[in-house]
Amino acid sequence: WYDNVDDTENCNDAIWVNIGDTIVFNVVEGGTVSGTIINSANNLPIKDVSVDVSIIQGEPCGPHQYVMGRYSNPLDGTFTLDGIPPGDYFLRTYPGDSNFISEWWNASGSSMNCADAQSISISSGDTIMDRGFQLEEGGAVSGHVHDDGGQPLANVHVFAQEASCNGQWLAGANTDDQGFYRIQGILPGSVYIRTDAVSNGYSFIDEFWDGTPDCGAAAEISVEAGAETPNIDFNLSPGATISGNVASGGQPLE
Repeated sequence: WYDNVDDTENCNDAIWVNIGDTIVFNVVEGGTVSGTIINSANNLPIKDVSVDVSIIQGEPCGPHQYVMGRYSNPLDGTFTLDGIPPGDYFLRTYPGDSNFISEWWNASGSSMNCADAQSISISSGDTIMDRGFQLEEGGAVSGHVHDDGGQPLANVHVFAQEASCNGQWLAGANTDDQGFYRIQGILPGSVYIRTDAVSNGYSFIDEFWDGTPDCGAAAEISVEAGAETPNIDFNLSPGATISGNVASGGQPLE
């Protein structure tokens, strides 16, 4: 982003320019990271599907942000991320159009546990190779989200978590215009499925399956590797809205 100083990767530092202005970017050469996605069941490259490999900055088990990502090559399972700004990062996979479980990179072997994530330091012009992953196949859950009148709800996030109350997020997906969702790459075992409509601007009451907003009353779902559990459906009811003003010393706070 142009900031009329040294330029920046942070969009919050960008400044407005006028038509006709002459601007000069001070470009810094980034780094490159590459590797291969391996199926841990047979130790062969994962082909015919694309796995999302992302650069993450922050704390793997705490606040972190997505920096950039690329999909693996479905012909040979390789990936290359280039133009990475200098800094310290973590690598993580997401299912993409596959059914493989999300994992963090570690030199000793990729891991589903965020505490096992190992950082990678990138300097300008670096080329870092052999940062591969060894992924396990997961299962899938699918269903529909409707309002209590039976109308489909689009763009509602639905996700799986390992425990009903304060459980770790495992995988998620958004509904399409028919209210249909499919969550892939879920760790096999017992999981809980929950909606997150509020984050996408809806005022519906989010629920766990099967039909409760109370995490203590949520029903668990059994997920098997390579299999899909269908018909995990939701019918969301509208919630109430509270509004007001926030001020300090009689002055509104923005």
